[in-house]
Amino acid sequence: MANCRSYNLGIGTVPEVVLPKPPWSSRDRGIAVDACIANVVQAVWDAGFVTIGSCCGHGIEGPELILGDDVQAHDVPKIERIIAQHDTRRWTLLQWQLVPLNTGGQLVLEDTA
Repeated sequence: MANCRSYNLGIGTVPEVVLPKPPWSSRDRGIAVDACIANVVQAVWDAGFVTIGSCCGHGIEGPELILGDDVQAHDVPKIERIIAQHDTRRWTLLQWQLVPLNTGGQLVLEDTA
């Protein structure tokens, strides 16, 4: 594990690695990734999986990978195998999902007087 720099936490000395722009990205340039997980992220991309974020955990937490919304539950074991080929740490795989938080009904305000 590298001593990756975290600009948010103000720790670490190893700068991020800029990976070449993956085919699915709309960015003009490459994507910055924590140095100690760059090979894992690249391998996941090479297997055709979209990611929308990652973090090595900076020695405080384990590494995380945020998967694109096109990644399905049945893809997760394959992604875990790819990760295990490159990194022995325990990874957390996440995904943003659109989930309704209300019933779509009318908002009812209670009288608190």
